[in-house]
Amino acid sequence: MSDQHSTQLAAAPGYRPEPRPLSSTGTSSSTGTLSPAPQPGPLPCCPVCEEAPERISWRQRPGQPVVLVFDPCGHRHGSPAAPVLAVSPLPVTGWGRALA
Repeated sequence: MSDQHSTQLAAAPGYRPEPRPLSSTGTSSSTGTLSPAPQPGPLPCCPVCEEAPERISWRQRPGQPVVLVFDPCGHRHGSPAAPVLAVSPLPVTGWGRALA
């Protein structure tokens, strides 16, 4: 039975998202165009300070919610289920292989 309360965290190797400030109208302040949707990073940002962590660990005791701990900031985030981590594979390139 799947858990309807799972916390999904996406990861992509070798990519650290750059924050892009938006104006109150939802456009980029320098170009006046819409900012692209955020892409997954190596680890999701801390929900408290919005910094990219070096490591995320989680702890759970029976009957208790999962506690996610973001390092090095040390902030904690409660979640009803353990995170689901997904790492995107690198695209296949070269002769004789399908391109992703």
